[in-house]
Amino acid sequence: MKRYYFLFFIAGFPTVLWSQNNIGIGGTATKARLEIFNAASAGNTSGIFGSEGTGISFQQNWPSVGFNQYRDGPGGYGKYIGTGYAALQYLDPGNGGMALDMQSVSGFKDGTMGELHRALTLFPNGRVVFGKSNLNANLGVDYLNFNNSNLANGSAYFYGTHYHSNINTPNTSIGPGKDGGVTYINDLPGNHVVMGPKVAINTNPFYLTGLSIRHETNGNGMLLIEQNGVNSWEWYVSNDDPVWIGQKYNGLLIGDYNPNTGVHGYVSDRRLKTALRPLSPVLGNLMQLQTFQYRMKSAAPTSPPTDGFLAQNVKKLFPELVSILNDGSPGSKSLPDLHMLSYSQFFVLAIKAIQEQQVQIATIIKEIDQLEK
Repeated sequence: MKRYYFLFFIAGFPTVLWSQNNIGIGGTATKARLEIFNAASAGNTSGIFGSEGTGISFQQNWPSVGFNQYRDGPGGYGKYIGTGYAALQYLDPGNGGMALDMQSVSGFKDGTMGELHRALTLFPNGRVVFGKSNLNANLGVDYLNFNNSNLANGSAYFYGTHYHSNINTPNTSIGPGKDGGVTYINDLPGNHVVMGPKVAINTNPFYLTGLSIRHETNGNGMLLIEQNGVNSWEWYVSNDDPVWIGQKYNGLLIGDYNPNTGVHGYVSDRRLKTALRPLSPVLGNLMQLQTFQYRMKSAAPTSPPTDGFLAQNVKKLFPELVSILNDGSPGSKSLPDLHMLSYSQFFVLAIKAIQEQQVQIATIIKEIDQLEK
């Protein structure tokens, strides 16, 4: 099949080569219906489609598309095709990155453009960066910087129905965006959240502690809630002088720690107690208690021994001092009836036993006096 070539030489215009249905300007078109070759110099615009603010330009060297922007020289940021805003999208053949730069101020037709601001960069390895292109992360978000002034509410700002969340440096705020909402971090089975080395909650993060918590009002400190969300324990710092640490169970104060001695105190106000009755004699049962010296199986063989009781033995004599739990601790052998012993309650029994002994001593002294008389 014969091919026909026609050459047109038009004064003042590039050579147009027409091969069948392909048209080449400045060279032979072999890859497309229309090809434009050899713009004035590297970076210059090869073609413009449209005019004024609707124009789109195509540029060589780094393959680029200008929106209301064109180049008439290899340097600078180009000019406005028409009055309005402008943008430039290009591909870097060296690293495969594709970027979108935008002009933050409106310009005039054929006016010289100032520096373009990086809006978006896409890398061939999947990285996406909003703002600066040198952020080494799968997703990078730069803060808004215009004329060396940070005008942004945050690097990333998320609108909610009532409130908004922003992420920025040095302060970061992440919230659900509405009343009653919940912010989840790693809400996936088997995942963990690691924070540190210093974590601050509602306080200065530079305290010399791993975890710092400041609660806003008296009470409302650190709350631990069981799985079904019914019962809870809370620890908080009082506003009194001296300041003490309080303990609450289901919202009721049950104990505190003295700031001067560290001694734990129990709530024992008469107004909070009911069903009062005298304690039955305890001396006989106390005399039957066996005392032991032992070492826990979990302790190191070289650890010092401990003095104490066996909960099972105590339960036979003083069942109120023993509680039974199901040990479901991860990583340990589960015990279906783990016996717990309240050692602190023994001081009440000891005082009761001393009182009983004093009655016995007083009786003996009285009998001796009568015999001597």
